[in-house]
Amino acid sequence: MATPIGLWLVNALGLLGFEAGVSRLRSLPAGVLVCAAATAGVVEELLYRGYAIERLTVLTGSRAAAALLSLAAFSLAHLPFWGAGSALLTAVAGIVLTALYLWRRSLAANMVAHALTAAVQLIAITPG
Repeated sequence: MATPIGLWLVNALGLLGFEAGVSRLRSLPAGVLVCAAATAGVVEELLYRGYAIERLTVLTGSRAAAALLSLAAFSLAHLPFWGAGSALLTAVAGIVLTALYLWRRSLAANMVAHALTAAVQLIAITPG
């Protein structure tokens, strides 16, 4: 559901999706892309959900504020490499991942969901 909504937003705003970063990754073997997806799933969930939400909740006194700040940081971190459209798509996916974390409080579930989603997206860009 996040991808169709994100793609609709990107198209409605006339932004490029993942095209800005895809050209840099297209020549990499599928195995490297799968490892990158797994690494991103683990590291980004530890950083943006596990650590940021919990620490920012303590600092702000608000789980909602912590979730929003973490989501903003997660989305903006994707801007330099992937571009504005991808950062927006990442924000939509980040909303789902943040909601999943707040609901289940399971970093393992988030890591698996994130890594699988990233792997499918990255494998889809590899030629032949």
